[in-house]
Amino acid sequence: MLISKSVGSIHEDVDDLVSSLGYLDLREYVALNKYLLEAANHKQVINQAKAKFLSIAMKRLTAQKEKEVNTQFAIIDEQAGVQSDAKLNQKVNQLIKLGPEMQEMFYKAYYRFKNYNSNKNNQLKDDYEKYQIAEQALKEQENDSTSKQI
Repeated sequence: MLISKSVGSIHEDVDDLVSSLGYLDLREYVALNKYLLEAANHKQVINQAKAKFLSIAMKRLTAQKEKEVNTQFAIIDEQAGVQSDAKLNQKVNQLIKLGPEMQEMFYKAYYRFKNYNSNKNNQLKDDYEKYQIAEQALKEQENDSTSKQI
């Protein structure tokens, strides 16, 4: 079952790494920053996939199974002192136990969100690269015009 490491513990791991190294150069800092952003994005993707999976799975259950699952979900919701992420994980695990088609449904939802976010990030990178090229062309054009004036 997919249960990601919490982002808070990832930050603690990175802090331990930085303190053991003593310093970071720019490349190391950028790599760590990228790692942290990817970890946070991964957790967000998993939570979106879990929510979508729950809604789709509940629609596909028979009336009897739905009643049983709703009873189990009510018990999970009544647990005191349990974080909402843990409750969501318990609900997803309950549905996945119903059969392999539920597990397949979860993974389809997960990969759909993962691909969407990946495509969105790639589009942002492409847009930024286009911006950098245009900005560099403007600087070169300004340099050419100032050198012609002299």
